[in-house]
Amino acid sequence: MDHIFASFSKDPKPADEVIVLPVGQVITSKLSPDRASSMHPSDIEAMNSDLFHRINPPTAHYGDIFKSPSVPKSVSLPLVFNKMVDESLTEDGLHYADSLLKIQATMLMNLRCNDAMPKTFPLSSTCCNRYPIPSLPHIIILAFVLLSGPYLCYKVLRSGRCLIHPCIKDD
Repeated sequence: MDHIFASFSKDPKPADEVIVLPVGQVITSKLSPDRASSMHPSDIEAMNSDLFHRINPPTAHYGDIFKSPSVPKSVSLPLVFNKMVDESLTEDGLHYADSLLKIQATMLMNLRCNDAMPKTFPLSSTCCNRYPIPSLPHIIILAFVLLSGPYLCYKVLRSGRCLIHPCIKDD
């Protein structure tokens, strides 16, 4: 990984999107004894944490702690892949069912393709779109609706009238 991250200093944008896959989680109870002795979930967690902090340093101040050169913003680390694994989807604790791999591949394609899709109604062709910024008329109407509620409540409270049940008279 040091070599890969060092290559970013030579070519800060090697592609329009770089995806670094996390180290895959294992199901220790299903591993063979040889593999179980060398593959530990805590080691995998540490490696993925290191990847995460190389790609997303906490702040610029702490950036000196991490020896890797600056990583372009176009680098993604889909840690959600490890949250998708389930014991029932593997027989040997290491390799997962095709159904899971297809879902992960779809997520990677969505990462690449969703921004290229037109942002027009209906925006339901996939769940991962970055939605367009509302137009000026939409923002004005939304602001009017959101600000008129508190204003009307203030007016009602100040007048002392009850709008919930008009037959009840205030004394």
